[in-house]
Amino acid sequence: MTFLFRSGSLREKLKSIAQATYTHSRNLAYFVFTYKGLMALQSWLQGKKIPFHSFLAACIGGWLVFGENNPVNSQVNVFGGRWVDKKTSGWVVVCRELAGVARHRAGGSCCAAGPLHSIALCTSSLFDCSALKR
Repeated sequence: MTFLFRSGSLREKLKSIAQATYTHSRNLAYFVFTYKGLMALQSWLQGKKIPFHSFLAACIGGWLVFGENNPVNSQVNVFGGRWVDKKTSGWVVVCRELAGVARHRAGGSCCAAGPLHSIALCTSSLFDCSALKR
């Protein structure tokens, strides 16, 4: 991206790439240190590991490390947000499918026969809507 959208000499572009690489690697190291430290602290305070600890440590670590507004953090935030969006988009469709199948079994209209059915099968390999249509 630097070569495409940044003006300047080759030396300036390479220096910019090196700075961005350094910033990115430093931020990742800070995040891992913060995340692991918070996980250990929560585990020590409560005497056991709870799945919510991971979520809380990631939220706090992400806010502390990637909260500063700079080009590297913006790119990380866009990538992370898109990853979460992609991973959870199938859940919404599956929930709609379950609601449609439940309505069908209760005598209501069935949305599982509509276009959402094929979307759910494509986006969620762990869920097969056809198994519920008996």
